[in-house]
Parts: sequence; C-alpha cells; structure tokens
Amino acid sequence: MDERLDHIVETEDGNEAVEEQTADLAHDSSPAQQEACASLEDAEEPCSSAETDQPRCVEYGDAGVSSQGPTYHNQEIGRRGENAAARYLVIKGLEILERNWTCPAGEADIIARDGCCLVFCEVKTRTSLEKGLPCEAVTCEKRHKYERIAGYFLKEYDYTDMCVRFDIVDLLVVADDRALVRHFKNAYGVV
Repeated sequence: MDERLDHIVETEDGNEAVEEQTADLAHDSSPAQQEACASLEDAEEPCSSAETDQPRCVEYGDAGVSSQGPTYHNQEIGRRGENAAARYLVIKGLEILERNWTCPAGEADIIARDGCCLVFCEVKTRTSLEKGLPCEAVTCEKRHKYERIAGYFLKEYDYTDMCVRFDIVDLLVVADDRALVRHFKNAYGVV
C-alpha cells in the first residue's frame, strides 16, 4: 500500500520544513511497524468529536536513549516526544507560548496559539502498543486536570476574545529516530 508521509527536515538555513515522501509501507516496513500502522488505522479516537490530522511520520530525535534506569528512560522518551510534538505543531502553524508550564493544578506539556484559539496540549509518547495507543493514557482525570490548568493560565495571563481548545498529540516510536504522530484537535472539549 502506498501512503504519503511527511517528514520534518532541517533546511540549509537552519529552519525546519515538511518534506513530502511516498513510501510503500507493505514492503519498506518491519512487521512490527506494519502492525503498529494497522492498529492505528483501526483504533477508536479518544473523542468522537475530535478533528484528527492524518498520522505522520516525524523525526523523533537523536538515535539511542541512555540506559540509566527505567525512570530516566521514560523521562527521556517523554522529553523527546514533547520536542517532536512541538516541532510538529510549529510546522502546522501553531505558535508555542509555553512548554511544561506549571501551576497548582499541575503541568501542561504545551500551550500554544492557533489563530484566535488558545490550545492546551497533552503529549503522550509510547515505544510499543503493548499498553495500548498513547492517546488511551489520557484519562478523564487528566482531562479535568487540564481544564483546571487552563483556568490558572487564563487567570495569570491576559488573553481575551480567544476560544480555548484541548488537544492531544500522541507519538508512537517506530525507530530510534522516528515516530508516528497523530494530532487530535479539540480532543475533549465541549461540543
């Protein structure tokens, strides 16, 4: 099956751009990658009202994650996932306002502006489908936490006449330096 993939690349002037590629996934992918893509195609979305961009294969970061124990490993996977998600959102036209913004309610991975919309974005990264899709880790409790975080953010900063949106960016690591990314817009907002 031929599928169009976008890959984030660095241009000569140091900026990033989206390079369009076509890949024959049935022949160029490992069985594990084919299974991951098939599972993603059949998966239910985290919210039926969410608008979802087509899955994309993006640069995930430097190859190799240090083996300084499982906690460090998970933190490094998360950090690399958040970096890849931020690059992806910028290429999609969002302006990153804050990363890892903390308040008494918790931490928002990414807070961005999409036109006249303030976007609170939860990033989930997984290295396998063993525990399910990354977006499935965003529970009802996490959703309520993000709503409280939005309240604190709006109280602290003077944003007016802007809608508020809650997105999820999930990344499934398919190689040391690449991940499949899906962006769920308005993943758990009120419709």
